[in-house]
Amino acid sequence: MMEKIWFFFSNLWKMSHAGTILFFLFNTAVLLCILRPSLGNGPLGFLALLFWYGLSLALSFSPLGQAVLCGINGAKRMARADMREKVLPVMEEVYGAAKKKTPQLPDRIRVRVLYDANPNAFAIGTRTICVTEGLLDLPENLMAGVLAHEMGHLALQHTVIQILIGGGNLIFSGMILTLECLRILFTVGAAAGSLRRNGAAGWAGVFLAALSAGMIFAWTKLCMWLLMGSSRANEYAADAYALELGYGNDLAEALDRLAMGTPPSTFLKALSDSHPDPGERIGRLQRMGATYSRY
Repeated sequence: MMEKIWFFFSNLWKMSHAGTILFFLFNTAVLLCILRPSLGNGPLGFLALLFWYGLSLALSFSPLGQAVLCGINGAKRMARADMREKVLPVMEEVYGAAKKKTPQLPDRIRVRVLYDANPNAFAIGTRTICVTEGLLDLPENLMAGVLAHEMGHLALQHTVIQILIGGGNLIFSGMILTLECLRILFTVGAAAGSLRRNGAAGWAGVFLAALSAGMIFAWTKLCMWLLMGSSRANEYAADAYALELGYGNDLAEALDRLAMGTPPSTFLKALSDSHPDPGERIGRLQRMGATYSRY
């Protein structure tokens, strides 16, 4: 147990999680400011805050929460035998290599399928990798490279950390910000109704409500940029993990094939993207030792 706890914290304090940790600290400070009038200064208010946050985490990590994650993403159990015969042996091969490198991996990894023609895969929850139907059309070695990358997310606990710091906090802060937005709407309505009666005072109420709404929007954008920054850093880390397992060339070729003809992101779009530019990822794999070359 102590080994697993140490493994978690050793993965937590990495630069790739800097954006997520900053989001957690900043967002917690904002939530405390919003809730301070109702929490008071005593320990009971703080304990109530911990209780609700802990409840949101428990829901996120529970089997129900994991099932909801799959449902939200449209991932289902593989009903077709030919699908299982194509992907499960490749998954077992990749999992065996990953388990040797990272014994802390769960004893069983679940595979779910999305009936989508676009080749893709992603890791969610604590032990689930989702693949699209289109991914199964790739050669087995390229599929192995993609699965090794997703196994890296699970091995490096990216999904666990995102749920623990990001997901649980987002659930809780989402509830708070929803209540705050409702308050703003009521404030706008009340202020608009009093414009004729109060003149300047009514307009001041509308302005303050609009300013509050704008600040919430800006804060949401900043939080998203922080989380997406961590997400992009985690993609590079999972690429490196796949390379260490021996699938670097396969992953680079898969990235090249899937991204061929895709224009690079603009600066502003890149800030909100969860994945780095494929060319940058391939270049970094090559600098780390991958020998793949398309030209």
